[in-house]
Amino acid sequence: MKNKIKQMGMYTVVAVLAVIIALSSGFLVKNADAQKKAKGAEAAYEMLEVKENVKSFKKTTISWKKKKVDEYVIYKIKAGKKPKKVAKIPGKRTSYTVKTSKDKNYGFKIEGRKYKKGTKKLIYHCVGEAYFYSGVTTLEWNRSMVSEPKYFEKSTEMIRMSLMDYNTGMKPDGYVIYRKVSGEETFEKYKTIKKNKKGKLKYTWEDNNVQAHQTYVYMAQSYKKIGKKYYYGVCCDGYTCSAVRKSAKFSITGEAEGKEPILKLKGVKDNGKTILDGAFFNIGYFSKNNKKERYVLKEISIDGTNWFTAEEVGDLEKKLIIEGNESFWLKFNKEKNSPEYSKYEGGTIEYDGDPFVLTIDPYMGTVKTVLPDMYW
Repeated sequence: MKNKIKQMGMYTVVAVLAVIIALSSGFLVKNADAQKKAKGAEAAYEMLEVKENVKSFKKTTISWKKKKVDEYVIYKIKAGKKPKKVAKIPGKRTSYTVKTSKDKNYGFKIEGRKYKKGTKKLIYHCVGEAYFYSGVTTLEWNRSMVSEPKYFEKSTEMIRMSLMDYNTGMKPDGYVIYRKVSGEETFEKYKTIKKNKKGKLKYTWEDNNVQAHQTYVYMAQSYKKIGKKYYYGVCCDGYTCSAVRKSAKFSITGEAEGKEPILKLKGVKDNGKTILDGAFFNIGYFSKNNKKERYVLKEISIDGTNWFTAEEVGDLEKKLIIEGNESFWLKFNKEKNSPEYSKYEGGTIEYDGDPFVLTIDPYMGTVKTVLPDMYW
């Protein structure tokens, strides 16, 4: 029988992260100037770098580099509450072990104190914080790497994706990938990724069993083997991706000059779903013979007959959608160039669920689509 998992609890990771953010929101140290005295204050201050080592569900060791202090005071942090002092240890110590319960979030503040000799007058203190999860670390999709082919790539034949540790828990021995076709109710266990012979776990993997233009949803769940028993982390959020080109490709035809020039953009068959809305109307280009004039998008059509303005596209319940080798038409107005438009030539589109910027050069006959961070 196939191992199936329903799409339940996939947003649990959001709740886990919310707790961590809430824990840190009121207590993060804002002054990062090492060993500098604040104006009017007597005690020098330094940031203390703290590391967490979660090796079991029952205890975690917090450590730091040795400092010339007399003592360390340990505080436990809870969201919405004042830090509670739980221990005081000698200044020669560089670690502290806390007892924990399985699958809980914890926060601690460590303050090192040095006093003037023979008194309790504080002359130096250092402060650091530690936040960790007493369970198998939760994985998350590495969405920040979509522009890096080695981490993220897709075509009509394969999809490559990358994961990352999203919180500080026990390092996993591997993870399970679950997959479903978009629209289906349940996920199926698709693949298990384990550590290699050198004990390293790869977080980038490929799905080479895809159908062109099919949309899939993936989830990943980390696991840790302790003795003969397997313990699992929280399933990460679903990642939706289609077996299509990584970025949209279009050809361009039409007359670029005139009072109201119309350009036709035609896609290629491997294109995924492209959505056009009001954000696309930033697109434009300069007049070939007069750089003080600019052509600004006036209307869009997906059939060459019915035209829509930016306001109308914004009001449509269903946005203008282009798929595969379908075409769309752009009607422009000529107007004098202004500083407002001089820096913006690209229109924002949504392609296979991700934002892209589309630019055109009708004189060279080129259309480019790039990720926003590569454009700006």
